[in-house]
Order: sequence, then structure tokens, then C-alpha cells
Amino acid sequence: MAFVDLKERKKNGWVLNSRCNKHMSGNKNWFSQLEEKFHHKVKHGNDTCIVVIRKGDAQMVVNGITYIISHVYYVSKLKNNLLTIGQLQKKGLTITT
Repeated sequence: MAFVDLKERKKNGWVLNSRCNKHMSGNKNWFSQLEEKFHHKVKHGNDTCIVVIRKGDAQMVVNGITYIISHVYYVSKLKNNLLTIGQLQKKGLTITT
């Protein structure tokens, strides 16, 4: 049986998500810059809303290489870091399993 500690995932990993339409992270340390005056609400599929308090560029390290992900929403209480597949595909990336 596999076990994933959600606190560790928040600190260290991203979840690929096909249902959200914006990248989001709750890990402020990953952002290289944040728009301080950005404020927005995002509606979830279950009709609940979350407040986005900043937007900026986040860093992601894969196999020792640092990548910059632009237009990431910072949501302070988010438990999982979400990468939206749609935004990645718009940038020309191919998603494989």
C-alpha cells in the first residue's frame, strides 16, 4: 500500500490536473516574483471558491534542472500544488503517462 504525506507533497511536488485552468501553489518559497496587488477568486468544480492573493512565476526543479512556470496563482492555504495540463499544452508541451 502506498502512502503520500500531503505536507511533503505541498513542499516538494506538483500534481498534474486536467480540470483546473490555472497553475496554483500554496508554497510561497517557490515564487521568484509575485504581483503584490493581484487579488482574484477561483471557483472549484464543487462550486466552492478560493481566494488567490498573489500571482507570479514559480520555480520547479526536475532532475536537478530548474524550470520557471509563469502565471502561477499563490493560494496560501492550498494543500496541493497544481499544474494545469491545458496551460502546459498551450505552451507546446506534450503530456505522456
